[in-house]
Amino acid sequence: MITFWHICSINKKIREIVRQASTLIHHIVVQNFIRFQDIKFNRVFQKIHLVHQKKLRKLSSSQSVVKIGENHDWIYNTTNVTLPEEVGAILAMGPKFITPFNPDKVRFFSLLKDVECIIGERIPEVDREENRALCTNAITNFMNKSSFGRYERPIDGEIRRKLKSTKIFLKNNPEIMVTRADKGNRTVLLMNPEYLDKMIKLVQDADTYKLLKGDPTPSLQREANKIVLLLFKEGYISESEKNRLVKYNCIPPKLYGLCKKHKSGMPLRPMASCLDSPGYNIAKFIHEILNQLTPTFSHNIKNSEELIEKLKDISVPQDYCLVSFDVESLFTNIKQPLVEQLISDNWDNIQPFTQLDLNNFLELVKFSFRSGYVMFLDQFYEQVSGCSMGSPSSPKYADMVMDYVLCEVVRISGIDLLILCSYVDDVFAVIKKSSINRVLDVFNAIDPHLKFTCELEDEDSFSLPFLDESVNSRFS
Repeated sequence: MITFWHICSINKKIREIVRQASTLIHHIVVQNFIRFQDIKFNRVFQKIHLVHQKKLRKLSSSQSVVKIGENHDWIYNTTNVTLPEEVGAILAMGPKFITPFNPDKVRFFSLLKDVECIIGERIPEVDREENRALCTNAITNFMNKSSFGRYERPIDGEIRRKLKSTKIFLKNNPEIMVTRADKGNRTVLLMNPEYLDKMIKLVQDADTYKLLKGDPTPSLQREANKIVLLLFKEGYISESEKNRLVKYNCIPPKLYGLCKKHKSGMPLRPMASCLDSPGYNIAKFIHEILNQLTPTFSHNIKNSEELIEKLKDISVPQDYCLVSFDVESLFTNIKQPLVEQLISDNWDNIQPFTQLDLNNFLELVKFSFRSGYVMFLDQFYEQVSGCSMGSPSSPKYADMVMDYVLCEVVRISGIDLLILCSYVDDVFAVIKKSSINRVLDVFNAIDPHLKFTCELEDEDSFSLPFLDESVNSRFS
């Protein structure tokens, strides 16, 4: 549904560009240009369409027996329960794997309700009917059994069979908790009492959470909408932005934990499912603006592939060492005053991407911190320290803070760092062995709330795990 909205938005922009071009250039020239572009597009589209049709026919005609087996690298079982092979195979696929759909089991009216909710919240009124028609066509095609059956893959039957076995196994073993690892999208199995015990200890940490007497969702929803309507009234946002930011029927963020399986005792990282919460739309709006600032961060990397690209031309001298620095509970230790200061210092780089002035933008940032609360076991907790993991704005705050810290380390230490880069709260560096302790001291001296630990490369294998990769100092 979101894709349809983007398509309609692009078509609307194209129509507006054509209208403006017609006022500057003779309309015949514009029409000829559009006609030639359509011809070129149709030629390329038909070529790609024929290739895909050929692939689809080849896949559909394949009668080979396809089997899926358990991938032990993608599942971590901490329980004393032995998993059947088919259960391990399904769970190892991870939470992002899309299982085959069965149209008979689709809740049709719930689907229509969700579509109408998205259209009403995110699409301007003048474009809603067009989007309803597009969505209706897509849903009708999906619900058509004969159309669905044509695209059935040979592997789908086996996946459905193993998925059914997995559901039965988990139903018969309610003491097993299925979650995922903090990093790497691996599936982790814990005993439910162990998981609950760790989660209860997290919310009982008085330095991070405070138990609330009631549900703050209605009051925060009213506050969020009041802020949005005021920005619209003062002309800082458009009507379409106002409709996108205003939020109704909010639900509280739900707290859950991700297992840090690479750490001793496998502690849980607290995460909040903030979708449809009172602060979600404003936090996402902040994210979209600050995301434009990320390319200016000199030490930030997006993934392990970018790290490998940085390392490929580097030769590590014998007296240098691979080191990873890790921040203890980064998100809950990101303080609001530091974030506000960094935004103010970088406002010249942020301002081109928003119509808001600095004061109004900081008000949104303050609300994103105020709206940090969670629900766990039907009780509500205010997050009294840092920003919420799960809020769309929090990763951008973390990127800003980490880039600031790394720049300060380079400036203060004065030490030659062969490479220094960060991915969220993990830092990778190639440092002279004699300077490691000095660099760690500088890391811990920059902000009293941010505590860093370090891990050195293995002395025998010269390797260091980082972002699910094993980096070797002799890679050159």
